[in-house]
Amino acid sequence: MAKFKIATPAGASFTTAKVTYDYEKQALDLAGIDYEIVEGPMNEEAFIEVARDCDALYAKGMPITKKIIDSLTKCQTITLGSVGVDSVDVTAATAKGIPVTNCPDTFIEEVADHCLMLLLGCHRDVTGQDQLVRDGRWREGRTPLLQMPRLMGQTLGLVAFGHVARAVAKRAKPFGLIIKAYDPFIEELVMIEHGVLPVSLAEVMACDFVSMHAPATPEAQAMLKEQHFKMMKKTAFFINVGRGATVDEAALIKALTEG
Repeated sequence: MAKFKIATPAGASFTTAKVTYDYEKQALDLAGIDYEIVEGPMNEEAFIEVARDCDALYAKGMPITKKIIDSLTKCQTITLGSVGVDSVDVTAATAKGIPVTNCPDTFIEEVADHCLMLLLGCHRDVTGQDQLVRDGRWREGRTPLLQMPRLMGQTLGLVAFGHVARAVAKRAKPFGLIIKAYDPFIEELVMIEHGVLPVSLAEVMACDFVSMHAPATPEAQAMLKEQHFKMMKKTAFFINVGRGATVDEAALIKALTEG
């Protein structure tokens, strides 16, 4: 029996493919650790039975609740492969003396690429133009294309200015966008160093494109509410590549339906 037991939920919430842990095993083998990775069911009660005596818990695919954490008898660390730690009850882990670690550089470039893809797709009405072509009505697309404003000189507002937002700013600048950002936890000089204007949240919401990048911390829960969406231009686009919980979705839907 291995000396070091790593417990983890059997799968991730976003895939049905079997997880092989090849990358994790490479690092563990290189370190010469005598280990075993044990998968538990994606169910709180059943997972507790598997994880109770683990030395480390690899969190993925399901919430790691206070109940699970309180059941751990010798766990030394709870580790996430993601940037966010909102799936783990960090308060409960801290109270039990178990550190919670994340991977702050995971998918930064990919998320930034996705954000800019959404921005360009919205601006050029890619889905609408694509449908016209598929319907054999491609000539009808010329008129709306000619009516689209030039992207250069428009404003992009970033809510939060972490790693992804900075990568988005780097990609957006060559398109001639004027970039503004709001983040009360980041020094304004940091934004200026990236060629970004530090502004208030109201000024960000008044931009032509508003991109949400806030993490799902307790302070940021439902951060953007109805009054914020009312600040937006009727022609503006809202992009969220941060956490869904940072936006009051009912307020967003109301803002959209009321035009």
